[in-house]
Amino acid sequence: MSTLIFLFSTLLHRLTTAIYSGRNLRWAAAWLSAAMVVPVWAQSAPTVRITTIATNGVGNFGYGLTGITGGAAENIHVASAGVPVPGVTHTGTTGVAASVDQSNPQPGWPLQPVSVSCVDTNATSSGNAAGNLATVSGHIATLPANVMVQNARIQCTFINTMPAYTALTSSGPVSANAADTVAYAINLVNIGPVPTTMALTIQDQLPPGAVATGASPGAGIQSVDCGTLPSAPGALLTCRLATSPTGIALGATGSFSLSVTMPYVNTVVPVVNHLSASTDAVGVPAVAPGPACVQDAKTNCSSTTVIVGLAPLQAAMRFSPEVIGPYGPVFTTMTVTVTNPNPVDVVWTALGVPYPVDVFNSDELTSKTTCPAGWVKPYQTYDGMIAHSGGVELHDATIPAHGSCQMITDLTSVRPGQYTTTIAANTLASYNAPATPTATSAQFEVREFPYVLPAAQPVSCRTSGFVFNTAYASDSSFKPLYAQDDHWMVGVGTAAGPSSVAVWKPAVVAFPKLAVGTWAVSPFSNANWISALSNAAHVGEFVYYRYDFTLAGNIDPATFVLGLNFLADDRVVSIYANEVVNSFQGSGYFSIATQGVANVSQGWKPGANSLFVKTSDNYNLTALMVQGRINAVCASSTVTIKTVSEGGTGAFSYSGSNGFTSQDITTTAAGVAVTGAPTRLGALNVATKITQAAKQGFKLRSASCSGLPGGGTATQTPDGSLQLNAAAVVEGGNIVCTFINAAEAPSSASGGSGRVFSDNGMESGIANDAVANGGERGLPGVEVSLTDCAGKSLAKATTDGDGAYRLPAPAEIATGAALCVEVARSPARTSTGASIGGTALQPGVAFAAAPNTLTLASDTRTDRIAFTWTGTPPEGLNFASVPLSTFLQPGLRNGLPGSHVGHGHIFTAGTLGQVSFSVADSVSSPASAGWSEQIFADPGCTGSLQGGAARLFPPAVPQPVTPGQVVCVVMLQSVPQQAPLGSHNRATVDAAFSFTNAASSLSARYSVDDLTTVSSDALGLLKEVRNVSQGVAAFGLSNQAKPGQTLEYRITYTNKAAEPLRGLVINDNTPAYTSFVGASVGSTPASLTGCHKITPADASAVDCTQDQKPGGKGGLSWTFDGELSPGASGAVLFQVILD
Repeated sequence: MSTLIFLFSTLLHRLTTAIYSGRNLRWAAAWLSAAMVVPVWAQSAPTVRITTIATNGVGNFGYGLTGITGGAAENIHVASAGVPVPGVTHTGTTGVAASVDQSNPQPGWPLQPVSVSCVDTNATSSGNAAGNLATVSGHIATLPANVMVQNARIQCTFINTMPAYTALTSSGPVSANAADTVAYAINLVNIGPVPTTMALTIQDQLPPGAVATGASPGAGIQSVDCGTLPSAPGALLTCRLATSPTGIALGATGSFSLSVTMPYVNTVVPVVNHLSASTDAVGVPAVAPGPACVQDAKTNCSSTTVIVGLAPLQAAMRFSPEVIGPYGPVFTTMTVTVTNPNPVDVVWTALGVPYPVDVFNSDELTSKTTCPAGWVKPYQTYDGMIAHSGGVELHDATIPAHGSCQMITDLTSVRPGQYTTTIAANTLASYNAPATPTATSAQFEVREFPYVLPAAQPVSCRTSGFVFNTAYASDSSFKPLYAQDDHWMVGVGTAAGPSSVAVWKPAVVAFPKLAVGTWAVSPFSNANWISALSNAAHVGEFVYYRYDFTLAGNIDPATFVLGLNFLADDRVVSIYANEVVNSFQGSGYFSIATQGVANVSQGWKPGANSLFVKTSDNYNLTALMVQGRINAVCASSTVTIKTVSEGGTGAFSYSGSNGFTSQDITTTAAGVAVTGAPTRLGALNVATKITQAAKQGFKLRSASCSGLPGGGTATQTPDGSLQLNAAAVVEGGNIVCTFINAAEAPSSASGGSGRVFSDNGMESGIANDAVANGGERGLPGVEVSLTDCAGKSLAKATTDGDGAYRLPAPAEIATGAALCVEVARSPARTSTGASIGGTALQPGVAFAAAPNTLTLASDTRTDRIAFTWTGTPPEGLNFASVPLSTFLQPGLRNGLPGSHVGHGHIFTAGTLGQVSFSVADSVSSPASAGWSEQIFADPGCTGSLQGGAARLFPPAVPQPVTPGQVVCVVMLQSVPQQAPLGSHNRATVDAAFSFTNAASSLSARYSVDDLTTVSSDALGLLKEVRNVSQGVAAFGLSNQAKPGQTLEYRITYTNKAAEPLRGLVINDNTPAYTSFVGASVGSTPASLTGCHKITPADASAVDCTQDQKPGGKGGLSWTFDGELSPGASGAVLFQVILD
């Protein structure tokens, strides 16, 4: 078509041109006639046609059009639901935009169609694109100019769906308690004209503080989703409902339930829940729910008001125990629990509980409450002399939100029966919660029980005398009133004695306070009054009290003394041990001034015994109070060791715990038992371990014990020990433990053998001579090595319990090879040399012991005996050492100018020898003359100079010492008269030790530093020490330690002046032979506001709380800011490890 049109226009142009140019018209006409036979199709303007579909109803739909010729409006009537109804065809203008507006649907139909689409049905000719050509905005479809082209046939289809109209209602309870969960019923009623859609939306504005916890669909609703539940307090919920596929039918109701927890309130308040929804319930409503929501044609609004207030308090009452008896236990605890179900405190709560007749509590039994701010008031009645109570009241109590509290009181009655106490309705009341409308009751029974007399109390020499106390509960407490005594009994008799009592009953703890007249309040923390009845009523003229007990078999009754302190109403007449009367002092009446004392010692017998106290009662009341004490001698358990060695003989060593005395047992014939001395154990009922040390050449075959008590066991352990359990260690026990050892066949292959022993001269031995003699003991567990003398280990062995070792034979050692037997030096011991047989080896001197030649050598790490391998190992190579001596401790003292300051020290000898004390160095700062030092003996180890003390330096006076002997000395520092305050002197005190009988010259030197500071004595200093490695908790002026153990020093400073001290600096040094571990501050007065320290770990000052790496030696100082108030005290601490 376009081609033909183009041809036609061209021809016309040419014709016109020809005519215009005046050319031959005949030619032109002929040409035109020929051209007009070519077919030409006519072009047409674009058209627009409207089609209307009403999916669920009928009605008229009015449209407005723009850019259209021949009319700007059209009305289309739909007579059948779902049937498309086309309108007329409207002609547009090429290149001019057009629009179609569904502006006037019949009332009841929404202005907004559900969909609009404009497509060109002649797109293949017009060239328009397929699909929707319009821009849709609401109910207006706009066709842009570029789609309004010639030959366009545009069809615009408007699809309309009539919505349902709904009514929104809600309901809930009229009232609720705070924090109650209520259910709101929410309804959508379809009032027409069509069913609703499947998806509906309602918004719910929760009341402030209210929390939605759940939503459940009801009639017509398949599911409901209100978002994440529980919701936030006071949240705006958007609840999306899903109906059946057909929606909510006309006239039907869709409903769901919303569970909401009411907010916390302090009083009664109205709580309003608001809802809103679009009238068709589709999509989020335009108006949010709330007081501003107004019902109109587009929006449904609804609300529900619930009156919220506090719930009444709840009361519960119980008795424990529910059954009591007049002879004990004869009191019950009444507990009234008040519970507040509300989320806020209920205040000013009051409650009254009257007691039934014959029920009372003594004014000694304090009624109490756990309710905050509450107080309890018993109100009194009287029964004869004894003050009772008629009821109890709770006042001004606060019951915590969602909490509970209690009113507690102890009640009793001496008359059997059932007793009911009641909290009447509306008597539990408060300021901001309604009175509790219901009554609460509880019941207890007083019953005369069929009693059981107490069993006899076992008594040993370790039994506390307090078990004889009346009303005894523990060594620090007595039983509550009305409770039955565990051991004392009571009976009524005549003047004839205890045998006159026909019936004995358990005694009970009686009233200690009367309305008329007063008993002495118990002067004992663990004893109180007892009587025949809980109210101590008169039961007869002569009342006897009885206590049965059984003496342990290892107590000699002749040594048993039972001491008694006692009071009685009216008085004590006699005291009996069984039937034997014993004397006593004092009258034993019921006042403190008349307290009696007895030491009952005559008449006791082995096994069962009875103590009787005879009292006289001439008035209305009878009672007794006793506190006891025991003096007895009894034997402890013993353990006896028997040793059997099969296939040989030898010496076997035993050690143990719980006071077991170490001992050696030597067998003299194979297979014949040798019995050691019995040893007493320490604590009873404590597990005890007995160990046989490993013996070279023997193997422990079995270990067992006889004489074990019931429940006692003895278990052999893999390390050659017997473990006695706690039940095996009893009073009077006599246990015999037998160790059977079997000799092992000797090995012909050996790299050498011998013994490592302690050369301290024990049991007639010669100390320090390097030769094992006398009873000098071996050192077990020491590693012995065979080396190539250049550091390479060829074989190793560990010493047995007697210190013996045997090295395995070296593999493939060439004859003539250099070998050494080596023992590492212990940091806790000093080597005294080595020997072979009975001959001491001299260091560096060769000794012929055919076929070997031996040479002793040593360094700081090892002792070794060198020899050349001949194929025959040397036997009997013995290594000797002794424990190190110790010299403690550094001193830190103050002194006035011209005064003398003493520093106490303790030297403990590790072996036999002589010790000399001297001052090796004395340095003052600032340097000044006049400082001098002397050393004096301190036999009493007082730490201070004693009158008549012997001077030991100058000159140094040697002091002979034996192993373990302690020598105490005092270094007396003279302070120059002219020494300025703040100056100090550091003196190094030496203890020079020489070893008696040493095979070679041996000596050792130990040093401590004493720091003396010149002071006006305003600042007091005390230095103490403890051994941390040994678990010592308490600090003392001295202690002992071994190399590798940690000591902690504490320096306590005190301001002894009447004025504050400023610029406090504490100085000290790490002791000799120690290395720094750490420094800290202990208790520090608040007036000292800061602290910095300098230690061997860091020469610069750091905060005193800062941790530092260990290591180093030298000075320490602590510098404090602020001031030390008069009388104030604090401490600094540092730790060192012995090198």
